[in-house]
Amino acid sequence: MTVAIVLDVTIVRGLLLPAAMTLLGERNWWRPRPVRQRAATEPTR
Repeated sequence: MTVAIVLDVTIVRGLLLPAAMTLLGERNWWRPRPVRQRAATEPTR
């Protein structure tokens, strides 16, 4: 179990996820239209 956790942290979260985020660029931060509209109308605190 410990080996699986170490592999998950190292490979998936440390290497694959940042690489995928870099490749996706702006598309990585896409939000559905209703969420964008709601965020645009809510005041910030």
